[in-house]
Amino acid sequence: MSVHTHSKRRLTSAFAIAAVGIGVALSSTGCGAGQVSQSANQAAAVNGAAMNFGALALRDVQILYPEKKAGEVFGNGGPFTIVFVISNNSPDNYYRLDKITAPKGDVTIVNPIGDRIVAPNGVLRAGSPVGLLTDEAKTATGTKDTNTPKRLVVTLDNAGKTVAAGLTTKLHFTFSVASVVHKDDFGPFKAEVAGVLTDTVTVDTPVDAGPYLERQDVPREAEAPEDTH
Repeated sequence: MSVHTHSKRRLTSAFAIAAVGIGVALSSTGCGAGQVSQSANQAAAVNGAAMNFGALALRDVQILYPEKKAGEVFGNGGPFTIVFVISNNSPDNYYRLDKITAPKGDVTIVNPIGDRIVAPNGVLRAGSPVGLLTDEAKTATGTKDTNTPKRLVVTLDNAGKTVAAGLTTKLHFTFSVASVVHKDDFGPFKAEVAGVLTDTVTVDTPVDAGPYLERQDVPREAEAPEDTH
């Protein structure tokens, strides 16, 4: 057999291997085309509910599990603490949280109406969700922010059996919205003036998983190895 024939065979084999490699690469690309990665559309890992409402983003909306006398609180239908974070993604509209209502019971927002306005690109917070870094912890880690706005205090009482661990309660958030030009029209529940609109969004609100317990590390002595002899 001549050297020329050997060369042709080696060249043919090389082309065949290259073709197989290109085919595998193209098939892999084709399988992945148009697919969305598993984490692309996942929401943040928070305990509470999430809801978008116009330019508002309601996040971590939840009813806190009572830290003390939980059985008594659930038996009496409250009082429960409601927590949430509301972000205003509008560059030129003000939003005001007018009220929150529940299917049964009374929702009380302790703060005055002026503290419930979310400025453009601003944030409104209520309560302290489970796992939130406390002021004491922030001070210890050097991350305390002295410019943090006041948090709302929101409670739900007389809810009967409508609030229970493992179930959700429909909370209705009512907002008024006004442009920067009309923001001064935000009088006490004055929603019918020109430039101010009012609307309501319903959030299926869960009860959080339970009280936040700090990890307790107890040093233990190493056990002596068993005598195998």
